[in-house]
Amino acid sequence: MSIQRKIPVVIVIGVMLIISGCSAPEDSSVPERAPDVEITRPSLNLGEEGEILLLSRDDFIDPEFYPDFQENYEAEVTEEHYSEDGEAIDIIRSYGDQKSFGLVLLSNFAAQVLIQEGYIAELDRRNIPNLDNIADRFNDLPYDDGNQYCAPVQWSTTGLVYDSTQTSPPERWGALFTSDPASPAFGRISLTDNARVAFAAALMYLGYDVNTTNDREIRAAADVLASSSASRVGFLDKALPEKLATREVALAQGPSKELSPPLETNENLAYALPQEGGILHIDSLCILKTTPPDIKLSAETFINFILEPSNNSALASYNFAASTLTSGRDLLPVGTYGEEFMYPNSLDFVPLRLIQPLGAADLVYQELFEELKSSS
Repeated sequence: MSIQRKIPVVIVIGVMLIISGCSAPEDSSVPERAPDVEITRPSLNLGEEGEILLLSRDDFIDPEFYPDFQENYEAEVTEEHYSEDGEAIDIIRSYGDQKSFGLVLLSNFAAQVLIQEGYIAELDRRNIPNLDNIADRFNDLPYDDGNQYCAPVQWSTTGLVYDSTQTSPPERWGALFTSDPASPAFGRISLTDNARVAFAAALMYLGYDVNTTNDREIRAAADVLASSSASRVGFLDKALPEKLATREVALAQGPSKELSPPLETNENLAYALPQEGGILHIDSLCILKTTPPDIKLSAETFINFILEPSNNSALASYNFAASTLTSGRDLLPVGTYGEEFMYPNSLDFVPLRLIQPLGAADLVYQELFEELKSSS
């Protein structure tokens, strides 16, 4: 099976490893399975009730995956979609037992919330032998040790994108918080429109934990964000690529996946992770505790299918992300755009931090963020 990427991928890891736009290879398809890669497909009887209802973000899985899975297992996958973490959590809390979702795609934040609240079933590893393909660094997550509940399938980062013709390479998160009108990026800086991620930049700049619940530290970060309001054009997410293209934004905080299209097409743009560290995002496939046994078996079979090395590499590339598997880099075509930065030998070059749910403290972050936006 050959899965087409949406466009070539740009993921950057490393202390100030900067990547500028360059020509992408003409053939951006993921190669067929390497002959030395062992494919583990257990013989399972899925019975007549093999249909899986997947709750995910729209366009997460390339439709070309489904015919191959259906041919091998005679099980169909249908999708329902959500747009953001909060919606996914609300859907599962409110309708999970009624909708009979066999499978859910969750961010690390949403997965931690729902695991803690008891909505997620433990995986039966006998049905998912390809869990062994997952790299060690994704087997010891703070919310799911040993991948008991979810299978991490791809990862990405939030860092800094900048226009090299307007500003110098940013070395630290503090570049976002300049109050100097003479700074090249002053008045053309953007932060993400997500309370916890925006605060994370200020907290790392101050030397604090991105998951702090200390009120003094949270408010110190709010002061940093407030005092630099004159340097910002706003808190941009979907509008950021357009603002970068029109040069209305010279420096911005943003997610690597969404920034891949402008980075690939605009040779003046580059992406970097500051020395203090970046934000790590992990997408996982999980199964709800209310899932009937026959549907759970089908869902575990699909997870195993997605964790086959070539399938997983194709899925990650389709989403402008990186594979969580040990062999993820090995299956990329030679010359893939940004390949040398996508799969470093270690994540130790730059510390990557997971945003974790903090209960009542999350409300404090959100309230301060709304106050900040209303006064900007």
